[in-house]
Formats: sequence, C-alpha cells, structure tokens
Amino acid sequence: MSLVITAASADRASFGCGAEAQITYFGRALLAEALNETQSLIAAFELASEAVALREKADDFTASNPQIAIGALIQPKLRSWESKLEPAKPVPFAPAQ
Repeated sequence: MSLVITAASADRASFGCGAEAQITYFGRALLAEALNETQSLIAAFELASEAVALREKADDFTASNPQIAIGALIQPKLRSWESKLEPAKPVPFAPAQ
C-alpha cells in the first residue's frame, strides 16, 4: 500500500532548492497552496503540478515534471481518510525564522 510523490522526474531538476530558499517550488505549490484548496491529496498534487509548470515556464526553466504513483490499495484508504476531514480555514505559509 503506497503513494509516492516526487517534485521532479528522475531525469529533471526540482527548482527552489537553494540555501536561500524558504521552500521549493513544488513544496510551496503542494504544501502551502494546494492543500489549502482541497482535502484530496491526489487533487492537491494535480493543482501543485499545474502551478509548478506555470512558474517554471514563466522563469524559462525546463519542466521538472512532478510525478505521482498511486497504489491500488491506498486509494480506498485515502478516500476514507479524506471523507472524515472537516473543512478548515487555510493555513498561511510561515517560514521558520
């Protein structure tokens, strides 16, 4: 039973990983933005992938091509978990000081 998410395909770079970065492009898109919009981890991945693609294109970077692999046994568990989540207010991104 597994769900694997990567910020980039094996042959690509993920952007925003520098020492000065507070969060990577994909980390911000998934954790700070998409999960504030949906309770579905899979939908959040899709939203994040789209946001990363737009940002990479605007920055003239080669697409990182985020990946997701969803095992068949995890899908019912995710649906069950997501159905029990209560709607909540978005949590703003606040980097550590």
